Amino acid sequence: NTEECGWDGGDCIDFNTMYPDCHGGGDCASFNATFPGCRVKFPALIADGGCEGGVYNTEECGWDGGDCVIEGYPNCHVNIPSWIGNGECDEGEYNTEECGWDGGDCIDFNTMYPDCHGGGDCASFNATFPGCRVKFPALIADGGCEGGVYNTEECGWDGGDCVIEGYPNCHVNIPSWIGNGECDEGEYNTEECGW
Repeated sequence: NTEECGWDGGDCIDFNTMYPDCHGGGDCASFNATFPGCRVKFPALIADGGCEGGVYNTEECGWDGGDCVIEGYPNCHVNIPSWIGNGECDEGEYNTEECGWDGGDCIDFNTMYPDCHGGGDCASFNATFPGCRVKFPALIADGGCEGGVYNTEECGWDGGDCVIEGYPNCHVNIPSWIGNGECDEGEYNTEECGW
């Protein structure tokens, strides 16, 4: 953020205009007046158009100068706002009332397994999928094949997401590779997967 470097190729012009005393060794008094208590290593990242998360996404820093504020969910403060309402149920801080149950992505999961969010014991999930031990139960039967430990008999082949129509005994991590016009090796090139 120097004149010789074109104010970071122009990236810092807006920041320097808003806080003229915060570059070139300045004391950042105007920034500190706007965000008292916000102590971050790179103040220019505040209100730069991208949610930085972490120490930037705090009340003191104005939720990264507004970059981390999610439209329609003013009390939802997560590190990756783009995950809210992206079509996948994200657990933890995303699957909360403040975040609209992940922007609606977790409503089906929460309805099916009401004791499995907010620190619940997941008894209903465990009854449906006994022996299925995964880090994120909401990924089971979410419409996308997760593969790995999710694509097991205990987890119902990812709650059916990894079941391939016409090939009930073909269990691969990327079902879309079956019948895609390319000869894939290994577990894909078997009788169960239709060669």
